[in-house]
Amino acid sequence: MIDLVEKTDDVYIARAAVQALGEIDTPECRQFLGTLAQHQAKMVRDEAKRILSGRNRARLYSGERKEQA
Repeated sequence: MIDLVEKTDDVYIARAAVQALGEIDTPECRQFLGTLAQHQAKMVRDEAKRILSGRNRARLYSGERKEQA
């Protein structure tokens, strides 16, 4: 999927691959999604940001965040 995002010129395919990476949700996928803030297509950048921001909110509400002393 990562190769697909990097190599395709079709923004719709790239966005679908980004969505799939968000569903796979491995550390490698999350790291790659973080690099997409510089992607040439706004649609791809926005989708990566949406996925990552949703992950951050989910962690906050599920108690996965660090406990403050």
